[in-house]
Amino acid sequence: MRKIWIIPLIILVVIVATVVVFDRGKTIHSIEKCKETKFPCIYAVVGKEKVKVINGTSTFDQEDGTTIMMGDVFPDDIDNMLDTLKVKKKDLVTLDFLNQKPNHITVFQLKDYERLDKVDIDLNTYTFTAPTTSGTFMYEIYGEYENAVVHHYLKIKVR
Repeated sequence: MRKIWIIPLIILVVIVATVVVFDRGKTIHSIEKCKETKFPCIYAVVGKEKVKVINGTSTFDQEDGTTIMMGDVFPDDIDNMLDTLKVKKKDLVTLDFLNQKPNHITVFQLKDYERLDKVDIDLNTYTFTAPTTSGTFMYEIYGEYENAVVHHYLKIKVR
């Protein structure tokens, strides 16, 4: 009888977590809100421009030793959730981690939602340089945290 309740509980946790992760990219992070969650909260910043970086597919290690996976995203989801950071050619883009710093991050430029190129990032300041050509560019930020691995997504438009 006890095992019957495990599956609905897991489904409920996945549904709630998915709703939290997929808030349609419109909720602005705040330090107060981010302190209440285990999910990494990140902004991408250039000067006074700031947009939320969304969390995609994630795995989280729980205190009880179990691991949960959530937040599968698809190209249409990414397009609908992302706000676009408007930058100039060669602007320095800073990733502002609000509630937890990653142990390691790797940034990839995407083309058709596939990894195209690895982007050089300063791991001390979490900054990378915008492209030298105009256009809209998608990035995957692969973050490794103390208790999680998260695929983050960012879209920038170079003027």
